[in-house]
Amino acid sequence: MSTEVIATGVTLKTAPSARRTKSHSRANRVRPKDELTGLKIVVTPKDTKEFNRLGIQLLQVIRNGNAKQALKLIGQNADVSFCDQAGWSAMHHAASNGFVELIIQLREKEALVDALDCSNETPLHKASRKGHAEAVIVLITFGADISAVNSNGETALEIAVKAGQTTVVETLCMLGVEVLLQDWSWSMVDDNELSKKQKKIIEILVRQHWRSSGYAQKSIQFEVFYLKARENKYLENLGVNFIGNDEAEDKETIENNGADDDGFFVFCGKMKSEYSDVTNNQHKDNTEIVSDIYECRLWCNERKTLRLNVRLKTVLASNENLIIMSTNEKIGRINCIDKFTDHKNPSKHYSAVHVTISVKKTSVVFYFGKLIEPEKFSIGSKAVTLKPKGEPEAEISIPKGSFESEGQMFLQIVDTKDVNEEEKEDESGDMLTTNIVNISMTDGQQPNQEIGIKIPIHHKLSEDDAVVILATSSDAPCSVDDWEVMEAEMDESGKSATFRIRHFSIYAGSSKEKVKTDLPGVVDAVERSINRQRKIEFIFLTKWVNADSQLLVIEGTAVRKSEGRIKYWARQGYNEKSLKRSKEFCVKNGQSFMFTLFGNLVEVSREESFTLTYQNNRDNFRLFNICLDDSNKPFTGEVQISLEKEVKQTIPFKKSGLFSCCSAQRVKKVTNIEQEILQTICYEVIKTKAAFCLPYAVTSLTAVLKMSKVTLGSLFLDEEELTEEDF
Repeated sequence: MSTEVIATGVTLKTAPSARRTKSHSRANRVRPKDELTGLKIVVTPKDTKEFNRLGIQLLQVIRNGNAKQALKLIGQNADVSFCDQAGWSAMHHAASNGFVELIIQLREKEALVDALDCSNETPLHKASRKGHAEAVIVLITFGADISAVNSNGETALEIAVKAGQTTVVETLCMLGVEVLLQDWSWSMVDDNELSKKQKKIIEILVRQHWRSSGYAQKSIQFEVFYLKARENKYLENLGVNFIGNDEAEDKETIENNGADDDGFFVFCGKMKSEYSDVTNNQHKDNTEIVSDIYECRLWCNERKTLRLNVRLKTVLASNENLIIMSTNEKIGRINCIDKFTDHKNPSKHYSAVHVTISVKKTSVVFYFGKLIEPEKFSIGSKAVTLKPKGEPEAEISIPKGSFESEGQMFLQIVDTKDVNEEEKEDESGDMLTTNIVNISMTDGQQPNQEIGIKIPIHHKLSEDDAVVILATSSDAPCSVDDWEVMEAEMDESGKSATFRIRHFSIYAGSSKEKVKTDLPGVVDAVERSINRQRKIEFIFLTKWVNADSQLLVIEGTAVRKSEGRIKYWARQGYNEKSLKRSKEFCVKNGQSFMFTLFGNLVEVSREESFTLTYQNNRDNFRLFNICLDDSNKPFTGEVQISLEKEVKQTIPFKKSGLFSCCSAQRVKKVTNIEQEILQTICYEVIKTKAAFCLPYAVTSLTAVLKMSKVTLGSLFLDEEELTEEDF
């Protein structure tokens, strides 16, 4: 068809466009040469007076970098669909110059964000080539296809990589782009020949490849959107609600800028902790992660803070606090926490956390930690009865003159509900009947008079049984012998137990019968509660994908929940005959495990090992697409489970004398761990260019080394169990 436009003697011929389908498949990236792929306008002279001056002027002023004049022309209803002889539209030129405001205005005039030029390039290709990351975000927010390819089969990512645009590469990876490049030859040269930009790009692409399974399994999710100044936005998949109508800050913004309709572009993502750069080493000793890792990025933003409501699958006990954490520490505050509990359906327990975060920086990464802090009391010479907030029904009665001098007393309550749930409940009741009370004085003082303590009974106790108290004076009890059993009195209602002490320690209530029949089990339950450990096991199941590969699921689950999880995976098509179960492990929340495949089984991505971080309030699993390493060998192999562990090792020196860093290689008859300690110390010394020398009289060296792979066990997958039945 042809269209006559009143312009400078030009006939505009518009070719019909074929509807494009979005695909992430590499096989579909290059289009046939004879395929009509989009809007292409051919300009031929006809009558100068009929030419649309505004349309051609719009292209010229954008190409010349005059964004203000372009905005005026758009306001005068210039035709935004005009293209030059190369097929570039106003959107192409705006993207190439990084004119974000102009892109927004063009979009409001219904300009195409995926318009194609004569090389089949979209505005996203242009912005990526020139390194305009903000323009990339705006285009993708407005619906630009991140996987679109030009006539050479290049995506926006490959163009950015070739142009060395590090920020754009990082932005596209943040938006979940696949790492599929046609030309990797540039990355195969010697490291010394690579530029800093190229090294950084390789680092980004490797990390994105490592995260690819996270996108596929929805362990990494995100949304990018435009939020108006007074608009709220709920992201159901992320469980995050953005509160845009912050009246106090809106008023300040209006006063400063004279407008109340300023919006901004937002990226919000969340991922499981094993896919993030946040490590357990960044946690405090008394803090554990209870959420996924969240990331917020804002563009075109005038705000200083942003309010969020985040839904977490956890409900805090009375002795616990929730804090917002980040690698940058001071990034926001928690305004309040609403708890929602459904005692009939534990899976519906959750908390709504109302947060205000600072958005002065482009990117904010944060997560939530559960903090168990001791309560602090000032103790003097007067008699006092203390009522801890973490256990409102408890009482500690301190008589007058119990201490020689004034001091500070710390009291910590440890919840025992989770440990009781791990044990099988029977008629004899729960393993522990009370929460644990840990009392100490900062100056080490002990009372010189008897102190009365009343602890509420929270858990089941048989009618004819009594409560006894387990106590220890050891800071780190490691055996049953470190604990003593004390008598306690129950009140008439049977809701609390009272006992008297002359020494501050750790105290926990249990049934007299259970202590008599299974004292080691009761002590183990107390120690697991104190260390915040849980009993878990790993289950492995497989299902066929095709004749050459299978899906393998590995899940770490509480022992009491494992049967239910096995049935869940069976409903997903996994073969229960392939089930393998590991032994039980006692682990802390946030413990990271490593899985490594051996034998004739390999993961399709050829990764050597995979990490899973265990968290109490979620399903902890990883999916692997496994195939044969050698097609001539059977479908058999081994999955090894390992973890990172600190090992304290002392290396004796038989001869005294100076020990320099270079002499580590000359030490004979040392274990592998000892040798690794020596090499680690020497490496740190060389790295910091410091002199390292031990005194002449030193006869031993003690160091703590983190072993990255302490093997816990292996599960074997054999050909008979992996037999293809229904394929």
